[in-house]
Amino acid sequence: MGTWGTGIYSNDVSEEVRDTYKNLLKDGKTNEETLLKTIEEGKDDIRDADTSFDFWFALADTQSSLGRLHPEVKAKALELIENGGDVERWLQVGDQKNARKRQEVLEKLKDKLNGPQPPEKKMPRRVVFQCPWQIGDVFAYRLENEKAIEKGLLGRYLIIQKIKDMPWSHGAIIPMVIVRMSRSTDLPTLDEIENLEIVKVLGGQRQIHINARLIEATSLRNIPPKLIFIGNYAKNMEEYNALDVKDIGYGYSLWKTLENDVIRDYMVFNVKANRNVIMIPKDWNKQMLEEFRKRQN
Repeated sequence: MGTWGTGIYSNDVSEEVRDTYKNLLKDGKTNEETLLKTIEEGKDDIRDADTSFDFWFALADTQSSLGRLHPEVKAKALELIENGGDVERWLQVGDQKNARKRQEVLEKLKDKLNGPQPPEKKMPRRVVFQCPWQIGDVFAYRLENEKAIEKGLLGRYLIIQKIKDMPWSHGAIIPMVIVRMSRSTDLPTLDEIENLEIVKVLGGQRQIHINARLIEATSLRNIPPKLIFIGNYAKNMEEYNALDVKDIGYGYSLWKTLENDVIRDYMVFNVKANRNVIMIPKDWNKQMLEEFRKRQN
């Protein structure tokens, strides 16, 4: 689970719940079907002591915003808030400031759920995103956020190359890519990219590890406008063509988290030369994995 703030949707789980719920409605599902399917898809998060807060808060907030707040969802979210919510998540690490901010967020959510609810909003039918990139297409993404400055990578480029189409939820097709790091602040040419180091990815169990990543997008609007198309480089595609995407272990990012995700992996697996493939036992839960990742930052 990734958490980057105190807002309702400042974590991966809440964003996924919101997007899943909305997309099901846009697919033409009824309110009841949408609720049951969202709960079914989120059952692992519901069972987890930490992510259950993010699940129920996001579901209640999303339903309320759309004029579809279910009484049982409302009751569950309010029960969690009355019992202190997940403010302890910040208190445990001594972050009093963000603990107070989270408390304020939950109080606002409580008021929203207890207040007058808006009429049911009509949802437009969803247009399924299919990545228009061709296999071998190469793009450059200039590093310029605070993490890049902190790690001494400001101005260098992520070189993103599509290697596979990945079937995704609701019929979407998103790109499976490999990401390289430029050696300098000069934009590499196509002829230079093969000699750039690939940023490695944390591996899982019994899968082919080729340092692949998925970048999720729901529309072309999600793709950053600063992305630079370099060209198509098919020379190194043969090694990927024969692989089935279901057999490939991969990292996962949203476009808005890609920069930080890749910088983190680069510092851990490339710069610090930690092992790329780490065998994770099946019973190793999400909390333990998150703690491991935090220690690597």
